[in-house]
Amino acid sequence: MARDLCANCLQSFEETALTAVGGRLLCPACQRKALKPAGTSSARIVAAGAEPEAPAGPAPYWGPARVKLFMGVGAGAAVVLMLVVGFVALILSIGNTYTERVDEFFRLAAAGRSAEAYRNCTSATFKNNTSLDDLQKNLADLGASGYARARMSRFQATNDRATWEGTLVFANGRSVAVIVTFEKEAGEWRIKGIKT
Repeated sequence: MARDLCANCLQSFEETALTAVGGRLLCPACQRKALKPAGTSSARIVAAGAEPEAPAGPAPYWGPARVKLFMGVGAGAAVVLMLVVGFVALILSIGNTYTERVDEFFRLAAAGRSAEAYRNCTSATFKNNTSLDDLQKNLADLGASGYARARMSRFQATNDRATWEGTLVFANGRSVAVIVTFEKEAGEWRIKGIKT
């Protein structure tokens, strides 16, 4: 004899197990409307057994099929959320690399070690375009001796070039918008240019 599955509770049943109440075919397990098996007539099903009493109340909403669906959708949403959080963390950590490099440069300059900042933090392109004397004059004009911290507002990186935009904050509360360009040299990000 053929067996079918109830569309509501996924329980299998024999076609003779279906009962009819008020013209509806009910699943013997959940007492909800079942799909009539192919080739079965209502008369044959009614004749197979006595009419049952009407169910006391509606069948539970969370049947096995809905629970499986909910768990699948929930797991998929969790994976997407983890990917988004991971991507944002990656982007922020990359941005922090540039912020740390800007901070290192200006902290050295604020400590009176601009020659060390020039030597360790700038690229060959920067050194070709700006002498140490010019850098020291520009840092003095900027008031770099009062530097406190750098705050990034945005950055963009492509291959071996990057642009960092942010604000230099000074101990007296003054802030200056700055754009710092970077280039990768010997596997390390170095400052290529500074615009205020």
